[in-house]
Amino acid sequence: MKTRSEIKAIIIFLIYIIVYAGLVTLIIANIKPETKDAPNDFFVCCVEKLSSEYYTVVYATKEGDCHYPHFTHIRQVQAFIDYLETLGTVNRNGYEVVE
Repeated sequence: MKTRSEIKAIIIFLIYIIVYAGLVTLIIANIKPETKDAPNDFFVCCVEKLSSEYYTVVYATKEGDCHYPHFTHIRQVQAFIDYLETLGTVNRNGYEVVE
């Protein structure tokens, strides 16, 4: 027959297992699946050549955020606008970047 201290140790061990299982269950329940953001709408406000081989693109999102990335070559501007098209719809506002 088991002694009192062995029984207490078994009970404490079982309580630890139950608490651990509960914590793991809570953690798994709170993990949300990764949802893909809805596509964004971009509006190209301006494509400017600021100086020799220095370009800036001003564009806005549908949330109203404005961004001003700078580039050193016109091909970078074209690639960036093409990248925006993979994220959502782009209104080029008549700005077709050609070299």
